[in-house]
Amino acid sequence: MSSNEKRNAKRSAAQVPDMPNHYNSAALLRFLRLSEVMRRIGLSKSAIYARIAAGTFPSGVPLGGRAVGFVEYLVTQWAEQQILAARGVAQ
Repeated sequence: MSSNEKRNAKRSAAQVPDMPNHYNSAALLRFLRLSEVMRRIGLSKSAIYARIAAGTFPSGVPLGGRAVGFVEYLVTQWAEQQILAARGVAQ
């Protein structure tokens, strides 16, 4: 099994966490392209992919061809966790 296959198997095994009530349920189904994720998060493409490889950022979902989308809810949840961690709030 190649390293890409191992990484993809690991990603597919991950479960999407339950969505809190304060999120719009449609956000779970909305995909963001990488350029929008970069704009919202403030990280470069290489920094985002490094965090995905390290397992500290939500991975993208194949949309067909070479297109990848990021689940908006998971990106927002990651950002909220970063804010809480920076402020020393227990999660």
